[in-house]
Amino acid sequence: MINKLQTDYEKAVNAYLAKFAKKYELDIRDTYWIGENGFGTGILNWGDMYLNFSDIKEDVDKNYDCFIKWYWETVEAQTKDDEKQYINLFSYNLGLRYEMPTDQQKLLRAGFKIDKSKGLEEVVYSKKMNNRTTLNIVYFKTDLKKMLVYLSQKENKVYLHNINNIEQLFQFQNQLQ
Repeated sequence: MINKLQTDYEKAVNAYLAKFAKKYELDIRDTYWIGENGFGTGILNWGDMYLNFSDIKEDVDKNYDCFIKWYWETVEAQTKDDEKQYINLFSYNLGLRYEMPTDQQKLLRAGFKIDKSKGLEEVVYSKKMNNRTTLNIVYFKTDLKKMLVYLSQKENKVYLHNINNIEQLFQFQNQLQ
């Protein structure tokens, strides 16, 4: 009975490995198990990757498409971060990343410029929408999550109180363009 159970387990592990290899176009011959009880329970060396079988199984079962990217970003984060943060595969698949950009970084990437002339209390990000209209976002240094949005044309300002987060702002910006 033990031998049959062990044989069935080995077949299942090999089936998972074969499906994983096919999915990511990896050479299954480039693998070996590390550890005393290695097969299906320890760490699998696959080329230059060291993988837990449980992560491979989860990827195959849930049909993720981010495994390789997750793996290498995890390796990079582990080598450069003193706090050794770790994001599991499930959370990564849901969108959690090691270096999530802040709203302010997203604005800069979207072409907004910082208007430094607004003093020490607030930071204003501005982007010209056309020859006459500028979209402005104000962040208060006491609460960087709180934002105030307005459109300006010369001295005139129209405040947009219904925009409360960066996603709404970008949706509104797309509608303007």
